[in-house]
Amino acid sequence: MTVGRPALRFVTIALAAACAAVVESPARAQRAVGIDVSAWQGTINWPTVAAPVAQGGGGKQFAFIRATRGGTTGFYNQSDPNNTQGLNTLSQRYDDPFFVSNITQATANGLFAGPYHFARPDIIETTLNSNGIANTGWDEANHFLEIAGPYMKPGYLLPVFDLEAGQSERTSSQLSAFAVEFSNRIFEVKGVRPLIYINQNYANYVNSTVPAAFPNLWIARWPNQSNPDAIDIQNGDPPPSPPSANVYGRWNPTFPTIPDPQPWEFWQYASTIKVPGIGGGTQNVDGNVFQGTIEELKEFLVPALWMSDASGSWSDATRWNSNPGLPAAIDRVIINRPNAAVTVTLAGGNHTVRSVQTNEALLQTGGTLNVQQYTRLLANSTFSGGALNTATLENTSTLNQAGGAIVVNAAVTGAGNMLLSGGTFSAARIQQNSLTMNGPATLRLAAAGTTSVSVVNVLSPGAGQIDVGNEALVVNYTGASPAPLIRSALAGGYAAGAWNGSGINSSAAAADASGRTAVGFAEATDIGSPATWLGQPVDITSILIRHTLYGDTNLSGAVDLADFSRVAAAFNAAVPRWSFGDFDYDGVVTLADFSLLAANYNQALPSDLARPGAIPEPATAGALALALLIARRRG
Repeated sequence: MTVGRPALRFVTIALAAACAAVVESPARAQRAVGIDVSAWQGTINWPTVAAPVAQGGGGKQFAFIRATRGGTTGFYNQSDPNNTQGLNTLSQRYDDPFFVSNITQATANGLFAGPYHFARPDIIETTLNSNGIANTGWDEANHFLEIAGPYMKPGYLLPVFDLEAGQSERTSSQLSAFAVEFSNRIFEVKGVRPLIYINQNYANYVNSTVPAAFPNLWIARWPNQSNPDAIDIQNGDPPPSPPSANVYGRWNPTFPTIPDPQPWEFWQYASTIKVPGIGGGTQNVDGNVFQGTIEELKEFLVPALWMSDASGSWSDATRWNSNPGLPAAIDRVIINRPNAAVTVTLAGGNHTVRSVQTNEALLQTGGTLNVQQYTRLLANSTFSGGALNTATLENTSTLNQAGGAIVVNAAVTGAGNMLLSGGTFSAARIQQNSLTMNGPATLRLAAAGTTSVSVVNVLSPGAGQIDVGNEALVVNYTGASPAPLIRSALAGGYAAGAWNGSGINSSAAAADASGRTAVGFAEATDIGSPATWLGQPVDITSILIRHTLYGDTNLSGAVDLADFSRVAAAFNAAVPRWSFGDFDYDGVVTLADFSLLAANYNQALPSDLARPGAIPEPATAGALALALLIARRRG
């Protein structure tokens, strides 16, 4: 690095060739590129920096921008870093005069931008003009907060701690304590952990307390300063120096084993790139790359945080760190007040966010909440009105739905409990500890493509409707088998073959004009105790439920001789189990059940599902008729 310049010049720089590749091959996922800058770059033409390479611009997508150096007191002349003039004093405070202009213009031109602080742990008691006082992480964090605090909110990249000084002046333990203190102070005030900018030497010098305080790593490693365009930043990783070294230090405690993907989020790969819009395109600039796409980079924006230890309304902007605005479509929403038990109530309005994670109670009584990615409910939640639309949902506590509509485009996961007493709940599949239907609620399983398998440990059908669609469900019970309860719920859903009654039903069977499909069930022991079923592990205490063809006793998705034999063996017997031939849920295997099987004989899901009443082969038809005759005589 150039003497006197801060090592952290954070705007990731993209190679011109890589940027051109993005234009030429949009289908290929490209890593986001950017830069980091400070007063050393002077006045920057941000529209040109942001413009596409094909239009003569820099094609940059993100930037880290220096805000501060040192602590809250004294003076620092960046042109005299060694203090040869003796004017640098106390904690050598320095406020970058270009910071506000840079971060304002960068974001205005579409870049994701965030502030960084150049740490000065090299200032100790014996430093010239320090007045015998060593710099502290707490004081330096306060300096950073004073200048850059207004930009540590949603819409900006996470703040950065630049650690590249102090190794000569402090022990590993001392330097590590300084860094952790800095992170703790930022977290105390802003609720986020800063990124850390660090090189290989420092990453190995600090101790194991630092990664926990700075979980996201920005590594500086320059493999080709003379020709940075030759560095494969789209596919490569920071190479260690020497090759056998631990390039990530404490962030790679399993060395020499290296994780995949490697443990870096940002890589400053050179300090010598050239960017149109900076110094006429001839000045050296720090180039950076993010290990992910521009869409994935949004995960490193400051999240929207609930900042109050009191309960309140989602629509009260004063409760959020996004104030004066509410959480926006680009924001990750995190509600976590570990020292208080709060309830956040969403009662109205139309809200769209990137993701939601709540460790506190969430109550929705109205309005619409659209979550583009995941919703994580880590505390009890109640939905009595309005609509929640989310890509996925993780529930580890109790989800109580008394009204409204919840739509999960993919899976519901977690070891939580679902209690549905009203409204509608739709998901591709669910994986929960328990599912209880306790009122006029409807649960719909609807996955695109192949059959999805939902799994619960406790199923209480009760009131309401569980619509399995054309999906499957496993109940991994303990203790007494719930088979009688499940059969009763299926009998209610059967509704004389309409499959639209209360209990367990199927909208797919109800919509089948041929009347050939239904919902069957079996104890795993009924079908030979397989180790897996539809790809899902099962055991002797598993009940299997599936939308399938009438006659499919073993829930294989096909009706064949094995199914026929099972039904023939149970003919005229009171065997209230689908797996022995009770397809119409009347408790007895009769000619009506044989007829349902015969209509589907030699048929299978899903390819044959649309074929009307295929006729068995002549030999098969004869055997079927003979068996039916024998069955009648036995009756």
